Amino acid sequence: DASGNGNHGTINWGTWVTEGTGPTTVPPTAVAPFDAVTARQHQQAWADYLGLPIEKEIELPGGTKLALVLIPPGVFQMGSSKDDLARFVADANSNGDTFAAERIPSEGPQHLVTISRPFYLGKFEVTRGQWHSVMDGNPSQAADDSQLPIDQVSWNDIQQFLERLNASGKSSDLTFALPTEAQWEFACRAGTTTPWCDAKDEEGLQSHSWFKSNSGGTTHTVGMLPPNALGVHDVHGNVWELCADWFAADAYQAVGTVDPRGPATGKMRVRRGGGWGSQATNCRSATRGDILPESSGIDTGLRLAASIDKSKVAARQMPSTKPAIAVAPFETTQAKQHQQAWADYLGVPVEATNSVGAKMVLIPPGSFQMGSTDEQVEAALKMSTELHPNAVNRIQTYEQQHEVMISRQFLMGVTEVTVGQFRKFVQATKYITQLEERGFTDEKGVPLEAAVVAGFEGRKWNAPGYVLTDDMPVTYLYWKDAESYCQWLSQSESVVYRLPTEAEWEYACRAGTTTQFSFGDDFSSLGEHAWKSQNSGGQPHQVGTKLPNSFGLYDMHGNVKEICLDWYKDEFYRDSPKVDPLNVELGNARKVERGGSWFSFYPAEFRSATRSFQFLKTPKNLEYYGFRVVRVLDVPMN
Repeated sequence: DASGNGNHGTINWGTWVTEGTGPTTVPPTAVAPFDAVTARQHQQAWADYLGLPIEKEIELPGGTKLALVLIPPGVFQMGSSKDDLARFVADANSNGDTFAAERIPSEGPQHLVTISRPFYLGKFEVTRGQWHSVMDGNPSQAADDSQLPIDQVSWNDIQQFLERLNASGKSSDLTFALPTEAQWEFACRAGTTTPWCDAKDEEGLQSHSWFKSNSGGTTHTVGMLPPNALGVHDVHGNVWELCADWFAADAYQAVGTVDPRGPATGKMRVRRGGGWGSQATNCRSATRGDILPESSGIDTGLRLAASIDKSKVAARQMPSTKPAIAVAPFETTQAKQHQQAWADYLGVPVEATNSVGAKMVLIPPGSFQMGSTDEQVEAALKMSTELHPNAVNRIQTYEQQHEVMISRQFLMGVTEVTVGQFRKFVQATKYITQLEERGFTDEKGVPLEAAVVAGFEGRKWNAPGYVLTDDMPVTYLYWKDAESYCQWLSQSESVVYRLPTEAEWEYACRAGTTTQFSFGDDFSSLGEHAWKSQNSGGQPHQVGTKLPNSFGLYDMHGNVKEICLDWYKDEFYRDSPKVDPLNVELGNARKVERGGSWFSFYPAEFRSATRSFQFLKTPKNLEYYGFRVVRVLDVPMN
């Protein structure tokens, strides 16, 4: 098998495993978003790899116990989106909190952050009893309850606490410190992308946080409220938690970064999470506070982080030189070279087959021009003069070309998910699709009128109204069905499957090209690459029977339209981040869909840059929607 560098095998834990050799056990990193089940799987995988427990308890010098939770390496969007910045500045102003309104802009721009190594984090905030056990004193002015979080300690005081704790030798494989601001936010979010990790709004926050609305004006015993998905309690509220970093309002940059530690110097130290006297706005996962290093407060304490002995985190050696990213334009030979270089670097094949029999191909990191030039917009409209006015408007207004970087390699389905692959999911889980459960609805879940549904009664994924085979793309699904499939596959293989982002999809579709289609600008050869209205016979076809693009992907231009991870937003290109853009704002509750379909007629609908969304006003729409999956492919640590 050439794709396996001469060996037969499979991909396991992001690593090529040759048959008969057993798995290489370096687990994948936890790439947000992920849910509580996936969070636990990541923790267990890294605990098994390190030979350490997920939860670890150590004895402090005075005999008090300290509980720690293992936090896996991960990747997440740090900070607040532009919409959240505007929303919470307005909230702060409405509450008369001008200081917060001035501070909230420091949460932007939102940017991709990698936490490259596992670490332990305090399951709870450091208590008064634990502080006394190390320092033989309790600076808190309130009642001496040993289970309340310590307060009235400064950043400088904490350095003395850490020095004594590390000198005690109570845990030789750990070195204690304050968490970095990035470590803190990654652990707080626990895979979520919402303002609070466990709540949708202030009312929901009361079940997970002690803050102004429910604290009664005081701190509370640690751990009384439920933990987040990583098992960490009180990350929102109770006391502000000091971090290792210096504070700077302009610390964030709109680029991906690995293990950031903030500026080298400063005047104020970062504190995170909000306290018992904070408004909900100031208890968000992205909230940034600051305090002088010599100052203390009745609402400020700490949570410990602990780095793990590096000898416990040994990974296989990879080639010393990291390959260059694939910068478009590049042609087919170069596309293959990029794929092979990254496959060699990662120790994986260019192509492999997963547990449901789906072929997956490696897509290297890269940068490209996303969208269309003015000349391409003009040409697209000339090749399709009878397009619906709404489609014309989208092409003219919302395809602005802009540079995008895809910072991480991933695996992508060589084809769309097939009926046979989806059937394995249904058989394994007894899953009932949204259509089977609720009937035909629009994108907001409102049932369609009977007159509209007439003639489509009984249609579903395995009874679509045409002769079906297992190698045809699965249709008659809503986006939640696609996400449920990804979650099941992720849990089955202990890796992360998801829908592609809109940017990943276009990058993979273009495969280095800058033309209207991945095969050039001439649409006369479209039928060699795509199923369309003129050659489909009115239905989808067996996947992988047309010509592939330079990355080895089939049917990107047409068979079924493909659902993406992003929510659709007309203006997203205008201010989207350059690195790994993803629109997580619900908006009009429509998911992005990309590519043409067997039902599409006009050439402009099949272009690499064509943007659209799931339009579910008639049952017919579900006949030509399907999906393709990607699998996060992580680089094991050196």
